[in-house]
Amino acid sequence: MTRVADVAALLNGADVCGVGDAAVRHVLLAVDACATTVAEAERLGAGMLVTLGGTVTAHLGYRLGAAGIASCVVPPSGGDECSEAVAARLGLVDARPLLPRDEALDTVVAFVPKPDVEYVIDALAEAGAGAIGDYARCVWTAEGVGSFVPLDGARPVIGAVGEVEAVAETRVEMVLPRARRAEVAAALRAAHPYEE
Repeated sequence: MTRVADVAALLNGADVCGVGDAAVRHVLLAVDACATTVAEAERLGAGMLVTLGGTVTAHLGYRLGAAGIASCVVPPSGGDECSEAVAARLGLVDARPLLPRDEALDTVVAFVPKPDVEYVIDALAEAGAGAIGDYARCVWTAEGVGSFVPLDGARPVIGAVGEVEAVAETRVEMVLPRARRAEVAAALRAAHPYEE
């Protein structure tokens, strides 16, 4: 059985707070000790919270101690220490990140003539829009009327240059990961019937 002192020995120079002969079955590795990482250590039933540099405040140290969780602060090592390196030094198996941080999302909004709505939605979904958890092609729509006047030089799909046009359209909204913004915008331009 691994003990607090065993983990501390693997991290020579680390500042350890906790009972040396206490058993450690689970180690939570984090960048720093904050309320979120302490709460996660409690939730997981971790025997030790190992952080990369920084300090453990008295309040969080007390909270860890009350939960029977040892804390260990790994001193910086020239800036090349990272979670993966510390995990390797500890010989951790099945190491994985906590729940991934919520990815930044954008919302794409387009006004689409009714006959083209499903085609545009499919194109956006194929490019990466509309994925929410275990669901794909998530979309919100609303019906309305779009109005515009094509100016000189325009090549309108609907209507005529210089004349007011009103078209039954559907407002299409889908979320997308910010990293897919370019692909989704390109798919919208390719699938949408309007020139602008």
